[in-house]
Amino acid sequence: MNEVRAGWSESPEESIKRSLEFAQKSAAFDESQGQFHSLMNMIYMMQGQYDNAIAEGQRAIELDPNNSRNHIVLAQNLEYAGRPEEAIVHAKKAMRLEPYYPAWFLAYLA
Repeated sequence: MNEVRAGWSESPEESIKRSLEFAQKSAAFDESQGQFHSLMNMIYMMQGQYDNAIAEGQRAIELDPNNSRNHIVLAQNLEYAGRPEEAIVHAKKAMRLEPYYPAWFLAYLA
């Protein structure tokens, strides 16, 4: 997913397909983990399926509410979906959970 997000992928469609395959393999081990749903959140986001992405992000937070990355990825999707007020709530929560957060967390406060 990172190569697609950063623009490094020669074939974003193929990279997303591989990401989805890896996510499905990880689900076979344990779909009850927040990390699986956070990954699905990102995959749906890269496909422009924001409603599905947000639903997965919310599920990730239900399963692992103290994971800052679950909150910031949901904030990102909410921002892209035109819901900035909700994005700010999750961005701030991510920053509280990870006080030495990376600078890119700040992008979702606007």
